[in-house]
Amino acid sequence: MSAEADVATTAGRSRLRNRAALAVARSRTLGVRIAEIRAQHDLLVDHALRLLHACRVQRSRRAGERGAPAVGRFLVEGVIDGDEVNASWVDGRLACDDALRVRALILVDLEEEFLYADPPRCFIASLDGPPIAVALTMIRACDRVTRIVLAPPEAA
Repeated sequence: MSAEADVATTAGRSRLRNRAALAVARSRTLGVRIAEIRAQHDLLVDHALRLLHACRVQRSRRAGERGAPAVGRFLVEGVIDGDEVNASWVDGRLACDDALRVRALILVDLEEEFLYADPPRCFIASLDGPPIAVALTMIRACDRVTRIVLAPPEAA
């Protein structure tokens, strides 16, 4: 090989190395940017889900305020996997067995809806209110319901 050919080959290899290094740097930069965008996406999705839940809770509370019979206290007794369970709502607080709470949380996570046609109402599964939505959640969480007691707020 001649000296000129060696210089040309060396220059060509150098250009290829520079282009490869540039491509690797761009790839790393894009990888970092993709990770940032994914993290931002996850934050936005979480925020949107929180807003959706808050909207549904507010909507179900409004539905409960529009002439629907109010519930101040309740007692639900039932069976889950052969075991007796119960839940009660008194003074704005829920007390229930662990097995019932776990099953009810699944309904809340799935955003179970309780729809009624006459009058039109929609309640979202909840463990923190309104009381009628909590009662319906507890009822739906049981395999079999054995007793339901509902009382208006004035009976509390």
